[in-house]
Amino acid sequence: MSDLGEAFQFFDSQNARGKALEPHDLLKAFHLREMKNDNEQEKLFVIENWESEASTGGELKSIFSDYLYRLRRWNKGKKGRYFTNKDIDVFKGLDINSDELPVFMQVALRAHVFTNNYNQAPTRLVDKQSLNYPHQINQVILNGARFFEYISYYIEQKRLLLNNPEVKQYLVDYKGSGRSGDMYTRNLFLAVLLQYKDKFGDQNFELAARLCFVWAYKLRLENARVQFASVDNYARASNSLIRLIESAVTAKEVLRYVVIKDEEAVQSNKTKGLSKLHKIYLGKELNND
Repeated sequence: MSDLGEAFQFFDSQNARGKALEPHDLLKAFHLREMKNDNEQEKLFVIENWESEASTGGELKSIFSDYLYRLRRWNKGKKGRYFTNKDIDVFKGLDINSDELPVFMQVALRAHVFTNNYNQAPTRLVDKQSLNYPHQINQVILNGARFFEYISYYIEQKRLLLNNPEVKQYLVDYKGSGRSGDMYTRNLFLAVLLQYKDKFGDQNFELAARLCFVWAYKLRLENARVQFASVDNYARASNSLIRLIESAVTAKEVLRYVVIKDEEAVQSNKTKGLSKLHKIYLGKELNND
């Protein structure tokens, strides 16, 4: 597209033809309009990146529906089954330039200003360094350019997660891996691990990956059939691993989580499959610290 006007013309023409717009299409239009203080080149840059991920083989739809939407809902104890046009407010936030910005947003405002000032400083021409805004999955969305950065950042984080050797060992193909129930639990595993890494980085990552795997696949092994409603209820429960990560201040709080409370249950017909898939995580590795 040669200019921003053409981009909006395309959007409006699709809308006028009655073509069903995806939730991310509506969010793109909303946040582009929020970039009122950005130049046309910056807007075109985000459009190009966005459309690249929206195309076949891109990650845009998945990062919204399978990860960010669900985690932002589950962390509040709410259902996160389907991301539709009715749910786009989950990704609408605040105007960082507003004179009425709430007091609690001062931390985000200062991070925003500091990041911009650092990246635009003349010194960067010499040291070639750059600083990313410190995004968090559950942050209040900053409307405009930061929203597009937020989505791009988590697309990249998902790709890094999938290519991590500690994660790959849990994603190998096995008989039945294509069944819907297995796919649901696979996505649950990746979502909870993404949240852990988002909050605690690489701290005890190997142990965290093992914990997240056992927690997610316990649901699959305890049930002959897993529907997404089961995953949804499991993830948003008050005692879920996802809710614990959200409230935890230290990684050790998370890593002490006990997936199977009764050691004898490990040998039961329902849970013994866990020991075959991988060494059981009983939350004891750090209990003596």
